[in-house]
This record gives sequence, C-alpha cells and structure tokens, in this order.
Amino acid sequence: MSRSSTNRTNPLTKDQIGEFFSDHLPYRLSMLYSFKDIQWNDIAAKCHISNSTIYDLMICCCEASRISSRMFIQFMGLGINSNGELKEKRDYFLSSDKKSYEVKIIDLGGKWVSLNDLTDKENDLLAKTYETASKATAHLTYGDPHGGEPRILNDGSELILRLLKEYLYDIVGVDLKNKLL
Repeated sequence: MSRSSTNRTNPLTKDQIGEFFSDHLPYRLSMLYSFKDIQWNDIAAKCHISNSTIYDLMICCCEASRISSRMFIQFMGLGINSNGELKEKRDYFLSSDKKSYEVKIIDLGGKWVSLNDLTDKENDLLAKTYETASKATAHLTYGDPHGGEPRILNDGSELILRLLKEYLYDIVGVDLKNKLL
C-alpha cells in the first residue's frame, strides 16, 4: 500500500484557507524570523534578563527558524534526495486512516516552486538550509557529511520569504508584509 497521494484527500474550505492566512502562516513566519534581526542586547537591558537566559533564547529562536525553514521548503513542494540535492517533492503523506492532513502551497491557491525557476545558487541554498534543519534540529545527528551549514539561516530565510511572496501571496493577492508579526 502506498503511503502517499498526489493531492490532499480533503480540500480545504474557503474559511480554512482564510484561517491559514490570518493565523497559521503568520505564526510560522514569526518562527522563521525569530532569529533574524533581533536586538538581543536591547532585550536584555529592557527586561533585565541574564546573559545565560539571552543565550538560551537565541538557541530556541535559531532552532525555531531552522525547523520552520524546512517546513516551508516542504510546503512549497521541495525536498532533498539521499545526496542532499534539492528535488521536487509534490506528494502528500497518507496517515493510517488513508487521509492526508498536510497542507501545501497549492492548497491555499499558490503554485509549486519549480527547480527550473531557481538559480543554481538558490537551489544549493535551499538544499543546505533543509539539510541543516534536518541534521541540526529535526534529528539528533553527529558527523553527518551532509549536515548542512548553520550559518546560512539568514540567507535561507530571506529566499524562502521571497519564494512565498512570489508563489503564494502575490498569486492570491494577500500582502505578506502585513502578515509578519
């Protein structure tokens, strides 16, 4: 029995799609941007937080950004192969009840991101961003040769945001800038 499907088994209603744009996507976008451009020293001074607590918060924000990067890459219809190379991945996982619960970009009115639309540099950046999230956050690993590059998080999140804007928000006519928390 196949554990995947080429489409969502229960299409989303108009209200459910609206809920994604008003609640779910902004929440996930805040995770994506939680590590970027935060003025940690200003927060510590205003809140009288210790340096060790600030460090702990930075780690949590970094991990949230990594895992949401991976989620958005999958949401846009991309994944990686066993060699760590970016590939188009359009299938939906089927649960034991033979239903798909995943939500992908096309379910909200957007279109799949195509490898042909990406430059080699963008392709490589998304693959490394995905691998970093997989090896550093989603799974506990050590010494993996495809472990990604932790320092690419800011560049990866910027590219993901641009692709979400182009392949979803611009298509459905929703202003992404107003949706960032």
